[in-house]
Amino acid sequence: MKKTSAQGLHTLFLQSTGVSIDTRTIHPGDIFFALVAERDGHEYVKKALDAGASYCVVSKSVRGLDTEQKSRLIRVNDTMQTLRYLAQYHRQQFTGPVIAIAGSNGKTTTKELVSAVLRKKYNVTATESNNNNSLGVSLTLLQINLNTTQIAVVEIGSNHSGELAPLCEIVQPTHGIVTSIGKEHLEGFGDVQGVIDEESVLYEYLVKSDGTAFIPSNLPVAVKKRAGKNTREISATGKQVKITTIHSVVPVLDFDVEFLLTKEIKTIRFKTYFSGSVNIQNILSACVIGVEFGVPVSSIQKAVCNYKPTNFRADVRTWQGHTLILDCYNANPTSMELTLSDMRLVTGPKVLILGGMREMGEHEFAEHKKLLNLIQTTNPTRVILIGPEFSRLGKVIAKKGWNWYTDSDIARESLSTMKFPKKSLILAKGSYGNSVWKVFGLEYKNHY
Repeated sequence: MKKTSAQGLHTLFLQSTGVSIDTRTIHPGDIFFALVAERDGHEYVKKALDAGASYCVVSKSVRGLDTEQKSRLIRVNDTMQTLRYLAQYHRQQFTGPVIAIAGSNGKTTTKELVSAVLRKKYNVTATESNNNNSLGVSLTLLQINLNTTQIAVVEIGSNHSGELAPLCEIVQPTHGIVTSIGKEHLEGFGDVQGVIDEESVLYEYLVKSDGTAFIPSNLPVAVKKRAGKNTREISATGKQVKITTIHSVVPVLDFDVEFLLTKEIKTIRFKTYFSGSVNIQNILSACVIGVEFGVPVSSIQKAVCNYKPTNFRADVRTWQGHTLILDCYNANPTSMELTLSDMRLVTGPKVLILGGMREMGEHEFAEHKKLLNLIQTTNPTRVILIGPEFSRLGKVIAKKGWNWYTDSDIARESLSTMKFPKKSLILAKGSYGNSVWKVFGLEYKNHY
């Protein structure tokens, strides 16, 4: 067993094949970090060494090892903290741009689109799936190849005050965007002002580090003021990139974008696989960032229009002869309001299958009561609600003639006997915890 400095551990890391926190996916030559979480990673150290781990980072003694295996242990006080330090040190060795993406809604979609656009010109390392907490951010940074990576795109998330500041210190972004401000994680933030204060931390960091901030036009003024002067506007009526015509919003997003380039003006049609006006801002963000980094307009268009949403984020598909919009990875009052606003544009039969919104804290009852009123304004053909968050509203729901189920498994059984009008548009949306996708017999796959 040995001790080593951050620099010494980084040298070993560069000689390794990467880091691992899971013996099920470990590769020979990886450095295994025995993290202590729901399961104690120290219980898997011998398995990691037997699988070919070059070293194991531990914070306590491990039994059952031979002398040679013990020589491959690195003792530290805190394995998670050491992983963060290693990621931060590795980031400091990288000289390319690092783009951080924060915000209430649209982080993962924006990250995916920005990465797809930049990959048309650069070698990009980006956050996989939505792994935007301290662990996910650290593992993302350690994916950066100092010889080949040209740009890093890192999603950073927060569900309580004080979480983004240390993430910014680890990521040390040169560029950043706050995608939106909404009623997210109110249980942790208290109110929208708490969200504003937390999400603004990214812009405040960029001001201190002389970085570049991309500013969506729909952000509150209080957030924009904290972004300093080195900013780029993202707006449907922007000076450099703007929308000229919207052909459709649902079931698929289709619109024209005008690019004001140095020597010419180009108008390009973006017929996408996305649904919903909320994604207009996400696409414009990718366009503006693409232009900032010199990606040709034709390449930007191909990247955006060829991108197919994954993991049930504004994912449009066919189900039993109906058009199904799967947007059920996450939901909060702001995203629900925007999505239901789009549903008012639908003139044919429409079915709303909505899961409850999690992490609302003391606002849960009031926000779900408001949600029922919003649903009513869409003039739905049928409404199916899922989740315990609606439990106090059962009588109101029944009076409206809607269906409510405590979980998606029960809802699925009932759905199998329901008949919808031909060629209905079905919206499925809700917080991850209510797993609305199960209603359709689907499984969520985290690719991280």
